Parts: sequence; C-alpha cells; structure tokens
Amino acid sequence: MTLFFKQVLFATILASSFCCQYSFAYDSNKVFYFSQEGEIKTSSRSDNIPRIQKNPPRCSRKIANDGSFEIRHSEKIFSAPPGDYIFPVMEDENSIWLLSEKNCNFAQIVKWQPDNDKVQNFSITGNEFVGTVTDGKKIYALVYGSVRLEYIFFDNSMEQLQKKILRENKNAVNVVWDEHSPIDDKWLARIIFIDRFDSVILADLRSNTYSILSESKKISKAEKFIANYIASDGEIINSIVTLPPNASKKLPLVVFPHGGPGTVTMLAYDYRVDFLVSRGFAVFQPNYRGSRGFGKKFRQQGWRTMGIKRQLLDVIEGVKYIKNKPYIDKSRCYILGGSWAGYLTMALLTLENSLFDAGVSLFGSYNLVSMLTSFPEKSGANTALDKLQLGDVNNRTDVEELKKLSPLFNLQKLTTPVLVIHFKDDNVIEFDQAAALQQQAEKLQLKNIFFITAPGEHGFENIAAEEKFYDKIVDFFNRHP
Repeated sequence: MTLFFKQVLFATILASSFCCQYSFAYDSNKVFYFSQEGEIKTSSRSDNIPRIQKNPPRCSRKIANDGSFEIRHSEKIFSAPPGDYIFPVMEDENSIWLLSEKNCNFAQIVKWQPDNDKVQNFSITGNEFVGTVTDGKKIYALVYGSVRLEYIFFDNSMEQLQKKILRENKNAVNVVWDEHSPIDDKWLARIIFIDRFDSVILADLRSNTYSILSESKKISKAEKFIANYIASDGEIINSIVTLPPNASKKLPLVVFPHGGPGTVTMLAYDYRVDFLVSRGFAVFQPNYRGSRGFGKKFRQQGWRTMGIKRQLLDVIEGVKYIKNKPYIDKSRCYILGGSWAGYLTMALLTLENSLFDAGVSLFGSYNLVSMLTSFPEKSGANTALDKLQLGDVNNRTDVEELKKLSPLFNLQKLTTPVLVIHFKDDNVIEFDQAAALQQQAEKLQLKNIFFITAPGEHGFENIAAEEKFYDKIVDFFNRHP
C-alpha cells in the first residue's frame, strides 16, 4: 500500500480495532497484555507478545484494480465505488460489522448480514465513525470523531465506568479500550490526557472499578487549544495550537503538520510538542486537506497533484493565520515534519521558501515518482490505490505534475536552512530518497542543507532516542533565528 494509504489504514485500524491485544505505556516503553489465562504480563516490545488465538475471519477484503474495496463472504459481496473505504471491524454469528464510506461523506458503521444481504447503517450527521470497541464477540461501543473521540455505548457497564474514569482523572480527555480479558469482563485500557502520557489501567466492568498499572508523574503546564481558520476556497481548517504556560513575550513558531496524510492531530498530549514548548516555542499543527475525521470529501480533496497543492496551500494559509496572532514572533518561523509531513516540509521550503526561517525533515519523500515505484515490500504497496490517490506512473502528464511537486527537482530553489534526518533501514520510505536528495544537493553545491543518517527503520526506537534528535532539532532552529 502507498504511504498515503498505509497511514489512512493505520489511522482507521487504530480506532476501529480498539481490541489491539495490548496497552502500551509510552513513558516507560512497557507493553501490558493478557496471557491466555487472563493474567497481566509485561514486555518491552509488542512483537514479543504471544497472541491469543481467536476465531479466523469468515470474510475477506479485496482491493480491485480500480481502487474499489470488496468484502466477500462465501458468494456474497459488499462493495463500494473507488475511493470509498470499507474495513471489517467485527464478526458475530449472523453479521459482519464494517466501517464504511460507501455512498456517504462521513464514514458509517454498517451491520451487514450476508445470508439475506440485509444492511443496517449507524451514522451521525456531520461526524465520522472511526471504529468500534469490541471483544470479538459483541460490540461494546461505536466510536466517532476527529480531534476528539466520542462514544455511542451499547454496554451500560462500560459507559458508566468510562464516565467515572473521566470524572476522577483531571485533564483526562478519553479512554481507549485496548484488550478484553480472555476469561472475564476486565479490560486493559488507557486514559488519554491533554497534559501527560497515557495511564494504563485494568478496568473491571462488573465491579465498576479500575486500577492504575502505569502512570506518568510528569505533568505538562502547556496551554493547548483548537484554532480553526478559513482557507482561500472557504473550507474550515482545524488546527491544534500549544503554547508555553504564562508566556510573557512573543514566541518563536514551529509549524508541525502530521504525517499520513490520512491521519489527524488530536487534542491530546504529544510529548514531541511538549518538548518543543518546554524550549520556548509555540507549536501549530494544521489538519490540512487529506486528514482523516472531517469527511470523505475533505480527505479526497487532498488526493492527486491538485490535492497535494491544496495540502501545501492549507499549511501556507494556516501559517499566515497563526503568525498574525499577538503571541507569535513573526521573525522566527520554523517547520518540522516526519514521513509524509517530511515531504510537505521540503516541498514548502523549495516552493514557498520565504515563509520559514529553517526546517527539519524526518524520513520524508523527496521524489514522488520514485516513491510510487520503489515502496519496500514491507509497506504492502497497492498500485491501484497509488494511482487513485497520487497518480499513475505510466501516465506522462501525471509524472510531469508529480515532478513539479517533488523537492528533488526543485532543490535549486532552496534558500532556507534545512536539516534532513533519515534512517538507514527505513521500511516505508526507502533511504534512497534521502541519498538522492543529498547527491543533488552536492551537485548544486548547496551550503544550507544538512544531512544526518542514523540506524533504524521508519521512526524512532523509543522516546529517549527521539529526544536526543529533538535536542538537535531545537539546536538547529536556535542557530537560525
């Protein structure tokens, strides 16, 4: 699958399979999970966890050559037009529950009965469903939202316990129900906060009680809020702004768009943002066109070359919006992004180089044409979705348009200092992307682009490793006021 689709799928599955068989404590890098006997175990890595055997799915999902999805059960097929996603989220004795965008702008939960082809839709006007809370046998809740997640509960015990948890934990914004015990009605879950790392809990629905297994003692004092702005085409763009506490002077700005692009920045704690804020920066995170959670139309407006231009414009217009706020120092504006946002960072620095004073790109794509033809096998490339969402590498017009938007072919326009960080064994965006960019920079004899190569795959190994790089990032920004 493409980077585009991989991130859309990741964001959807993250929410739709709230039963993920473990809870991860980010601050301690520890994984909590149930054994087959219902005991709580811990591990330092999620891939070391023995999986609890569950019934194999009765349905299969296929992506056709035109990018349309099919869910097949025996001889029955539930299909949707190209670009409309469908994902199975649970099966019971008679039904298959699906997350579906079929013929609707906001994703629905669909209960499909293959035997009689009966379909029941669950929808909320103006809101997008992102999945279900399920133990694999029944649905406990339906989940919807964008920057905030909301629930429609089918289980009263879970609803009452969630209300209790949120009431008793200051600045808690949500509960994520990760895994159901194989022997009783207990759950591993995480309390999501706006000012600290998640707390991992053991929740007992029968007794309406919970116990904390892991919690962070470090509390952020940062101010975080939603800020909406209107794009030049009239669309409302959501963003998250985070400021240092009690700031008494104008703040340098870090623009920090999310990757994907089919993910979303939520109103919740982000240790990377907190790191930057603790060093005196304001952080601006726009949910540009292509982001998940604002409807199919909004997401698909970020597709193909016209959509990529719209993504870039959304960020540009957001930067101009936030720079006019009285708490921002207009003379110091930086951009930072990883993965697809690494691409956005380099594209903006080469195409709109007067807007930023410096930038940092983490494991990004710099040649969109070669990205489409050289995804590593581990990324699960799907050429039908590539063509639908980005462009057809066999179409000369598409290739030329993609080149116009690729930083590699616009590097001669770069006037802003930029730091490029890439991992040698990246299993999503190949290291060749950074290597080709470095080769082109050397050919052009550019003195304002710097490269760091490190061991690793597509992301940082843990928080401690990431903070070391963020120290370098902050130092880089401070050296280019």
